[in-house]
Amino acid sequence: MPTPTADRWCRTWATTRSAAAISHLLDNLSDNNFTQTSPELREDILSFYRNPDAPLATKKKKKDWKRVQDELEELKTKAAAKTAAAKGNGGITSPGSESSGTQP
Repeated sequence: MPTPTADRWCRTWATTRSAAAISHLLDNLSDNNFTQTSPELREDILSFYRNPDAPLATKKKKKDWKRVQDELEELKTKAAAKTAAAKGNGGITSPGSESSGTQP
């Protein structure tokens, strides 16, 4: 049975590694204008960053944390635009319609 100290260390290490991986994923998705982001992946990413008090390693570097915050806002905006487009188009969206701002 792990000791409380070992358990805390393992959770901290896992959170640090997860934060780095998710930050990298978010950066790659942003580079592609979030066109390949499924609703499930979007929700997982937003859920990971939902707690503003979480001890994430990304927060230690102001420039990196600012980039993550900007990309999260972009992800939220793209999701809202895609949802609005789907409602206005009978629930059907076409690939790329969220990135161009127009519907085909």
